[in-house]
Amino acid sequence: NSVPSLSSDDVTYNQIDTTDKISLPLKVAFFNLTPSISAQDIYTDKSTYGATHKLILSTGSDLSTKFYRIFSVRSNFLSLDINSLRHIITPTAAYSYSKTSTMPGSKARIGGGASVGSSSISLGLSNKLQTKRQGQSVDVLDFIVTNTYNIKPKSGDKRGSSLSDFLFELKLLPYSWMRLDADATYSHY
Repeated sequence: NSVPSLSSDDVTYNQIDTTDKISLPLKVAFFNLTPSISAQDIYTDKSTYGATHKLILSTGSDLSTKFYRIFSVRSNFLSLDINSLRHIITPTAAYSYSKTSTMPGSKARIGGGASVGSSSISLGLSNKLQTKRQGQSVDVLDFIVTNTYNIKPKSGDKRGSSLSDFLFELKLLPYSWMRLDADATYSHY
């Protein structure tokens, strides 16, 4: 029997990651508003490289509403079993602010270490088509477009405010046994 020797080549890696989030969904007129606050605590120990502690505090709010229209369409073309179509448009807007604090693990405490804050505004639009099959509402198509605007922090960040890439997501569910997913990214540059 051979016993492994302790050497500087041996590396261990331990990480503890917890996230706590509190949110309160509200209905304001015809809008859904969800303010939230969260804390993510990440402690990492890389043996010979030392330990680090990262605390991410976030706050924000999501806002959405839905508009829909029902079309009286009945068709069994290609065995799709379409019994009325409901077109649902869901615009969304979200604001998020987070502050990250990183410090050596031996000095882990709230409010210590180097802090970096960032905020962003995300906009999205979902177009969904639904039909009724055997008395149940079924999604047939869902097309989502999203984008995020990252707001320039007041610190020495020289990048400035920026618009992210447009993200497109298409879900096509023509039958209960078939699903097609397509994702695309478009850079506005």
